[in-house]
Amino acid sequence: MKQAHLVIYRSANGRDNWQPIPAAEVPEFVKDQDTMGRLIAGEECMDAGEGLRGSSWYRAVPVVTQAERDMIGAGINEARTLH
Repeated sequence: MKQAHLVIYRSANGRDNWQPIPAAEVPEFVKDQDTMGRLIAGEECMDAGEGLRGSSWYRAVPVVTQAERDMIGAGINEARTLH
């Protein structure tokens, strides 16, 4: 199975003030396999029953290493030379 490196962000209202959170603060429902798949696809999630003030919203941003950037760039350059 391939591995993805993600930064999970939390917002109190799902619109603004997104802040990265430590892995220890990511709720279990966010770590669910189906939820993670949706986050990787660019969606956001929340739990309507979380706390008295309502729910926090969560989203994920993939982290791309320099080696991965180089590999992507090489693939693009190769595709350009084939056409």
